Amino acid sequence: MGKARPFGSNDLQQFSAINKALQALVCGQSLPLRGEAPIRVFRVERSLIKRSESFKLYLSDDTANFTGSAAGHFIV
Repeated sequence: MGKARPFGSNDLQQFSAINKALQALVCGQSLPLRGEAPIRVFRVERSLIKRSESFKLYLSDDTANFTGSAAGHFIV
């Protein structure tokens, strides 16, 4: 679950690596080497789709994306 921010309020430093990679692709240059840990790949187990305004997701505002939770943890 991402945190929606007003347009222009995101920290663009978080996207500097992807920006450099996209510029290299567009310009036909070699991709820059990654100096960080390999990208983690996730597999979707289940999807939650909001189909009603009464839908509630009980996660705190500071819960990061891809945070694990114990089996049976109440989220809806």
